[in-house]
Amino acid sequence: MFPSSYYTWDSDSEVWQPMIKSTTSPANHQAQFSAVTTLALYSWNIGFMLPFAEARMSASLAHLEEVTKQLASTTAVATNLQECHPSDLVNISQKQWAQERFHMAATYPHLDEELAGAIIAGDFNAIQPFDATLHSNNDLKDA
Repeated sequence: MFPSSYYTWDSDSEVWQPMIKSTTSPANHQAQFSAVTTLALYSWNIGFMLPFAEARMSASLAHLEEVTKQLASTTAVATNLQECHPSDLVNISQKQWAQERFHMAATYPHLDEELAGAIIAGDFNAIQPFDATLHSNNDLKDA
């Protein structure tokens, strides 16, 4: 197993703290996920190179806040924001609703041999010649 970290908001110290994924989950961590029955996946291409990228990011975050707060507690939420600028990550991390409801991760799950599957969200538009075969080179299957 490839150890990877994710970050969770610590309201006492008011910083994102790294949490290292271990091979065994504590009982309370497991119980937190036992009530999850549904996955909501949101994917948004921000397009930071297009005009008004900051305004589009603000609009997308406001929309995500609204739609995710309406979900049942049994729904786990995963978001995938593509074509973001590094400053967007700072912006997201400073949103109180994101701190309260999400963990943040920048991981390399393809290195974790224990994963049985994954969801890849976003576009696979072939904009350069090598892009045309990415899906077949990596044995990706469409749902």
